[in-house]
Amino acid sequence: MRPSAVTHTTDVEQRSIELGLEKTAGAVTVTVPGDPTLVPPGWYMLFVTDADGTPSVAKWVRVRPAPEPSPPPPPPSTESPDGWLGPAGAGSG
Repeated sequence: MRPSAVTHTTDVEQRSIELGLEKTAGAVTVTVPGDPTLVPPGWYMLFVTDADGTPSVAKWVRVRPAPEPSPPPPPPSTESPDGWLGPAGAGSG
């Protein structure tokens, strides 16, 4: 649940999203959907419900934006290692 943004008794920021869940000994890992329109970056209150549907006390968690993809590498250089491009007119003809 996102922090409140109430306008005219409507909270347009409230969301209920089922998360991927993985339990291990002593830890629980949740996975948010990759679509940022479903879970925009920001702070959320995370609740866990038991088998009867009773919610836990919330924990604040922060969803960060996905990392930007790395830029492509530059094209290979046509220069020689010493910077020499060859004799004038080389390669034309």
